[in-house]
Amino acid sequence: MKIRVEQLGIFDTDYNKAISTEEETKARVKEVRNEFSKQKEMIVTSTDVTTNPIVNALKLKLVDTEIKLTELKGRYTDENPIVVNAKEEVEQIKDKINKEVARILGTETTSSNPLYHDLITKLIGLETDLNAVQAKRKALQIIREEYSKRLTNLSEAELEYTRLLRRIKGKEALYLALLEKQGEAGLTEALESSLIVNVKIIDSATPPVKAARPKKLLNTILGIIVGLIAGLSAAFLCEYWDHSLRTVSQINRYINLPVLGVIPRIKDKKAVPYRPGTNIAEAYNSLRTALLKVCKEKSIKTVLITSASNLEGKSTTVANLAFSISTLKENKILAADLNLRRPAFQKLFEGSVSANLSDILRRRFADMFSGLGADTMSVISVGESPEDPTKMLTSAEMKFFLKEAKGRFDLILLDSPGIIPYTDSTLLAHEVDAVVLVVKAGGTNREVVERARHILGVPQEKLIGVVLNSLEYVIPEKLYQRL
Repeated sequence: MKIRVEQLGIFDTDYNKAISTEEETKARVKEVRNEFSKQKEMIVTSTDVTTNPIVNALKLKLVDTEIKLTELKGRYTDENPIVVNAKEEVEQIKDKINKEVARILGTETTSSNPLYHDLITKLIGLETDLNAVQAKRKALQIIREEYSKRLTNLSEAELEYTRLLRRIKGKEALYLALLEKQGEAGLTEALESSLIVNVKIIDSATPPVKAARPKKLLNTILGIIVGLIAGLSAAFLCEYWDHSLRTVSQINRYINLPVLGVIPRIKDKKAVPYRPGTNIAEAYNSLRTALLKVCKEKSIKTVLITSASNLEGKSTTVANLAFSISTLKENKILAADLNLRRPAFQKLFEGSVSANLSDILRRRFADMFSGLGADTMSVISVGESPEDPTKMLTSAEMKFFLKEAKGRFDLILLDSPGIIPYTDSTLLAHEVDAVVLVVKAGGTNREVVERARHILGVPQEKLIGVVLNSLEYVIPEKLYQRL
């Protein structure tokens, strides 16, 4: 009986869904027929389709098959062969209805309008769906009525069963209540006859002097310990993941090149010329001493100062180093800006520029050094930026300029772009006596420097050292100067 009631509920749900789908399909059919009216085309009405004897016969057959399928689903699973065969039969009937509707709409109406053919295809599908859902709705209505009749015949027995079940539940509740009352009565009797030992108060409860929780001292100690562990772990992970070069020892360990100098971070935008007496000036003086010593030992005259990438301080390093060497008044020095991609000497040296590289290379070989070498320090800026920097650097004029400069100056410092972004430094490295790498502290990874060395492709002895630039001291500058 319970199963039948549940099945009737399922049939009601399916029936309501079928009605909703039927109304929706009718609305869509009406919409398509309105489109036909806009196209001013003649079309068979829905009444003509529904009154067609072949369509009606197929719909009746579809109703019977839907009823059969619904009853089989109540007894078997969807995977049962009997249910599967019934589904296939339903689909076959739907296909026949579809073909008959297509025949009615296709043979009894004609048009040359291309939009008409799209609308007729859509209408055939909607009319077929409408007939199928009407058949399903009718089948569900028949099944609902049948199950309702069965339940009506059994209603008297169901009411009697419900009454008996309610009486049983009432008796059970009354029995449990009586058992509880009996237990309470027995406990009261036992207390009155002193069968249970009397309860005595041994010690009265007193309010606590201090709170039991939270334990502030313990929590503080645990907090300090956890904080130290977390801090050490974070520092270890940062050190493990950080591959940037920050100290001289890291350069010696990973790059395997001597450090010629360490330049502190310059906060002043106008850092050239450097101011004597400051820690910046002393850093460049130390770099000057180390570089001149190596140049004297190895008879080096042309030094290319470059870096792995841009914005690591190459141009500032060349400019300040040139100023530092010129203060000795012992050597004739030439500082040439060969960074044709991002020239900086015109701004750094301002009025101290002796000539422009673009003008010099246009001269005849004999007049190329005219006006240079009169002072202790000569500065050459880029001047007019070339369209093809690589072509200028590999020209015969550039090779002649670098070759002749060795005989006219004691030391030549050449600025150049980054090694990885451009090929300029790689080309110049094979034309000079030595190469110095500038590494920005905390801003350049060791893998990047190793890649730059590989790209440069010069012998190990040609790389004479590294300048660790923009190092930020933990101790403030003013305190550092007093130490």
